[in-house]
Amino acid sequence: MTDRPQRRPRLAKGWVRAIAWISGGTAFFSALGVIGVAPKPAVSAPKAAPRRVIIRRIIKRVVIVDPAPGVPVVASAPTVTSSGGGVTSQPTSTTGGSHP
Repeated sequence: MTDRPQRRPRLAKGWVRAIAWISGGTAFFSALGVIGVAPKPAVSAPKAAPRRVIIRRIIKRVVIVDPAPGVPVVASAPTVTSSGGGVTSQPTSTTGGSHP
């Protein structure tokens, strides 16, 4: 009446790890096999010509030649650089000079 049913012995940790590695490798390689056996899609239309990338650099600069007395010389205008669709803006500053 007080007898317990006998427990099944547990597998060693090394055996459990080996079974896990084997089952994981089998699952991985079977998926590769299925991908390799799958039929290739038929090519019906010719390849389109590659798109041409147009890069435009637009630089605007403001130069103050004769500043008002008592005002610090700082001139800045945003420089917009466009390359392929993304637009970035960088401020420029000059402290003088006669470069057009």
